Amino acid sequence: MSHLIEFPRAQAEDTLRVEQLSNDLFKISLTRRNKFAIFSEAIERLDAGQNEADLVLRNLETWCPETAVHFRRRTSEIILNTPFRLLCSSPTGIPFDGAFMVRQYLAVSYSWHNPTWSMTSSFGVWPIGERFAAAILAQRGHPREGVWIDQVCINQCDEGEKQQAVACMDVVYRSCRKLVVLLEDVELTEAEAEVCKRCDAFYPVYDFDKHTHNENEITYLISMFNKIVAARWWQRAWCFHEFVIAEPWTYKRHSYSHTTAFVMGVGNKSTIAVSWLTLQGILVAVKLRLDHKTPQGDQLDPLLVILQDHTSPLLDDHDRQAGAITASFIARFDAVAQKGCLLPGDRLSVYLNLIGLSLAYFRSTEPTADEACYLATMLSLAAGEKMSLITTKQEPLKINGKKSWLARSRAYADTTLSKFTLGGIKGIHSISTHKLEIDLVLFESPLRECTEAELATTYTIFPDIIKSAPLTLKVRMGQFPRFKSDKDLDPYRRRFLASIIAGGHNLARRLWAQIDQEIVQLDNKGLFVDFAPNEDLRLNATVFLDALAKNRPKDLDISYRVTDGAALALLTWITDPRSFYWASVLPQRISCTRDGEQALVTVVDFSEEFFKNRDNIRLAVPTDLLQKGSALTRAWFLVSVKNEQGIAAWKVMGNALLLGASDLTMELRKTKQSGQTGEAVMLQRRQVVIG
Repeated sequence: MSHLIEFPRAQAEDTLRVEQLSNDLFKISLTRRNKFAIFSEAIERLDAGQNEADLVLRNLETWCPETAVHFRRRTSEIILNTPFRLLCSSPTGIPFDGAFMVRQYLAVSYSWHNPTWSMTSSFGVWPIGERFAAAILAQRGHPREGVWIDQVCINQCDEGEKQQAVACMDVVYRSCRKLVVLLEDVELTEAEAEVCKRCDAFYPVYDFDKHTHNENEITYLISMFNKIVAARWWQRAWCFHEFVIAEPWTYKRHSYSHTTAFVMGVGNKSTIAVSWLTLQGILVAVKLRLDHKTPQGDQLDPLLVILQDHTSPLLDDHDRQAGAITASFIARFDAVAQKGCLLPGDRLSVYLNLIGLSLAYFRSTEPTADEACYLATMLSLAAGEKMSLITTKQEPLKINGKKSWLARSRAYADTTLSKFTLGGIKGIHSISTHKLEIDLVLFESPLRECTEAELATTYTIFPDIIKSAPLTLKVRMGQFPRFKSDKDLDPYRRRFLASIIAGGHNLARRLWAQIDQEIVQLDNKGLFVDFAPNEDLRLNATVFLDALAKNRPKDLDISYRVTDGAALALLTWITDPRSFYWASVLPQRISCTRDGEQALVTVVDFSEEFFKNRDNIRLAVPTDLLQKGSALTRAWFLVSVKNEQGIAAWKVMGNALLLGASDLTMELRKTKQSGQTGEAVMLQRRQVVIG
């Protein structure tokens, strides 16, 4: 099938159609006019995203035409011409108003029953048990309110309609008055249900410590948590999609009339409906306040942090075109990738809906998991997300039996990924599954590790094992985070400190300015008490400044020297156990200017071939990552190879943090203007990187 099916107007059913399923249950096919009214907000948003979709398709067609053919635009016409049916229940006949219109509906999210399902499988036309069907109808605000449930409301015998319905799924779940989630495999006791009702009176995540909880109640909370997190619903990609598409972070969904309702069984005979705000509070309270952790509990993380601005598009620019700011695409694919999904291609459909892109994915053959990951990354690159350029990790994707230049997703819902600018990538020329053509800035000098003599200088600053700075939490949350011991951290801290001293005043000054702006100020918004210099290190900072002075140029401008305050803050940060990510493995120095200024390179990821090729490795940074921050492994370790045709190319051996570098864009400009040799960095266009 080479394109999305667009149903002719005759099939869009401008004439209302009703099918009676039982004495009091009807299936209504909405007219085009009714669909436009009920979907108006979602359709407006879809049409507003056409510029973004055009941008993505344009880049895909330029860089990788063979990838672009997998995607087609979604428009309001496609939505309006797709059949949309609702279930309505009334003992007195079809529950219409005077205009014969359905004004609102509930959307149902549930895990499809697999062959091992042991619960009641169906009730009449409902693909769920009788008490859960009754619980859905009880959530209606009025008898005229409809219910949408996929197995009944989509023609399961029509492959064309099913494909079209998948492309419309985000519109369906975004437009519902309320989402109803069924956890059919959760059976609470009467006592556990009573605890749920009590928690409904306050928000547990904030007020948990303000209320007394006896031992029995704590026991019930933990047992209830264990049952809930074991539900199959949390594990499924489509269920995650349905919940997130309903936008639980919006102000609208914080109203009881619109917030998601979770329905669970009670004592094998009844059900209980709990609002998402209450359930979220219970889950967070047990996981954080009571410090109760289970392997299954980890799969809650993408939902429990869904209110964070990084993951939700709440604060995204409304006008989605080049230059607009939007939430990370890759963060949302990583969230989907850790969820179960029968077909890998469905992950792409879920991903497209989660990011709100006005495109639909179709396939003539089912992709592998690695092919789905590749296509998702191509969409993010085409949109301008530079984060995708640092995914050249140690485990490459395998496509058609060959290793790709791109790595397999870590499948972790990293909500710390920053928002990005649409259309921000300029240095890519072409992409295929096994080759990337890109502009790179290559460093001309080799990497240097600290010597034993340089390492010895750190003992004048810290004669004994370097002790970690004390950390205090802003809020009480279960068990305190665990860090490596001071003894284990000491070698890493000393190598990092020795590299700074060898780099001199300018490196130390640039490094602290970068750390303060990009790390410290952001971490002050976290769980720990705000970072502050440790006055106990004042004497150590004085010795540190003396060591820096031995490596500074004689004509160093006093305004460029590291101040006493900056030296103290930098030492405090090095002793902070949270800095291990930046100061961890193999810190090295490299020249970044013609004048010999140094930058720090800290290895984070490397392939199995890294050490075998260590003597031949070149350091490079894609031009699109020159201005990116310290938390990203933007520097690539490259080794020169030849491709299958014998043409020179590069292969990525690993990624690293680049810290304390001077302005490389400015350095390139100076090199071009001077016309002299001896440059520290060189711009090389259209460099080929292979797998």
